[in-house]
Amino acid sequence: MAKRARGVDPRYAERRRRIAEAVVTIVDRGGIEAASLRDVAAEAGVSLGGVQHYFRGKDEMMLFALEYVRERGEARVRERLGAIPASLPVAIVLREILVELLPTDERSAAGVRIATAFTTRALVAPLLADHLRHGYESLHRLLTLLIVRGKENGQISTDRDAESEAATLLALAEGLGVHVLVGHRPIPNAVAALDASLGRLCGD
Repeated sequence: MAKRARGVDPRYAERRRRIAEAVVTIVDRGGIEAASLRDVAAEAGVSLGGVQHYFRGKDEMMLFALEYVRERGEARVRERLGAIPASLPVAIVLREILVELLPTDERSAAGVRIATAFTTRALVAPLLADHLRHGYESLHRLLTLLIVRGKENGQISTDRDAESEAATLLALAEGLGVHVLVGHRPIPNAVAALDASLGRLCGD
């Protein structure tokens, strides 16, 4: 991805992190088109040449920033899951993961705005699209495994197709997140819609 690998050099990693944070800040503020190499450099407090030293162009920089966003999101999910006792019903675990995709506060709203901006860019940037697909597949697998677990312990009907149900839940949560951002739904309504879908899957 980057022009030159530097192993675990902490200065190298820190500069790339600052650039990724700058991309995220600008994209959240003004969308993908606002994130030029020059503006990212200014936001990150580095020279334009400093950005170009690490990335050959905008899409390569965006790909790195998208990976950074994905890692942050996965860390939040792991944190949420780590706080959930293993004995809790599968429905609650599924809900904790899916609510992370909704803009329930400013942090998560920023995450949804950024994810939506990257998705739009991916329509004309194959590398970004490929990266997004991998992210969706990873989350879909996690949801599928949880639904399979629910079927095995009697919390979900055995006639449910785990992969199909996981795809439905993922699409619902992502769609609801966008609906909230554009003002189509208030967040309590979106959460209620998600809860209703989980209720139908897992039994109220």
